[in-house]
Amino acid sequence: IVKAEAVQRIYPQVDFAIEHHQADKEDAAQIEQIVRSFVHPFDLGKPPLLRAGVIELEPNLHILLFDMHHMVSDGVSMAIVIDEFSSFYAGEELPPLRIQYKDYAVWQQSKAHRERIGRQEAYWL
Repeated sequence: IVKAEAVQRIYPQVDFAIEHHQADKEDAAQIEQIVRSFVHPFDLGKPPLLRAGVIELEPNLHILLFDMHHMVSDGVSMAIVIDEFSSFYAGEELPPLRIQYKDYAVWQQSKAHRERIGRQEAYWL
């Protein structure tokens, strides 16, 4: 927050690592303890606002851990993440994105969009 206004910070480089844990697949208490320690508060002043981890139970059996602060996603976004991750897991390739969120933000600030919103506001007033 700068001068009582929320701001977005874009970092050119962020250190990110996937946590790796090992556990006995028969030891539910150990697995639960790893999961509980994985989920903890984010420091909103430092990136990243998401974390990922893996619990290896056997060489070909793992649990994926994924924690994301609600400021960087919502329910719709999480559904997309899950769908795309499932596609990758199934060996599929995703099509390239046609637009990025920043493209939408630029459009939203355009004169044409502001005029359209002004007409809609005038109608409702």
